[in-house]
Amino acid sequence: YDELTQRTVGLTRRGLMQIRHTVGALLVEARLDSAFMHTTDWQDLRLLIEPELSEKNASLLWDVTTRDELPLPAHLVRQLVLNLLINAKNAVERGGSVSCTVTGTADRLSVEIANSGQHIPHDVLPHLFEPYRVDARGAGRAEGRSRGLGLWVTYQIVTQLQGTIEVISEEGYTAFTITLPCAAPIEKTNLELTP
Repeated sequence: YDELTQRTVGLTRRGLMQIRHTVGALLVEARLDSAFMHTTDWQDLRLLIEPELSEKNASLLWDVTTRDELPLPAHLVRQLVLNLLINAKNAVERGGSVSCTVTGTADRLSVEIANSGQHIPHDVLPHLFEPYRVDARGAGRAEGRSRGLGLWVTYQIVTQLQGTIEVISEEGYTAFTITLPCAAPIEKTNLELTP
């Protein structure tokens, strides 16, 4: 196999494992003792989102500065970052931009996912992390369209990892900022998703 094929097969395998872990999290079976977050996980996330943004002629600003390994469960961090990247991709206008800024140190991980485009209405912000909420109007969404589980799952993961999530949204700019403390070592406990 050539290098691109090997990378694609590897990414597919890791993607299938991601799906397995996500389903497990929704079934309250995911554990916090998975493999730690590595630089290759960030590369995988970039590889997944770049083609999606290219289809919208949107640019990706990628700035990841982190240690080679962070003591955080890779499958959970990948899931929450991927959820936010997909939301940013969905919200960005054609020709707009999405940015991913990551700083990882020995004691914390900070991730900011931002995009240009329509903002989130102020009356929607307090309910942003509720599952399946139907919005009368929403950022880039059809009238009365329901949001899915992506932001709810993201919020649950951040909460279980004892982190914080903040949202800033104004005309032409929306940013989600996540801060997670790095655990050493991570306790072997079940991830319990609560509404």
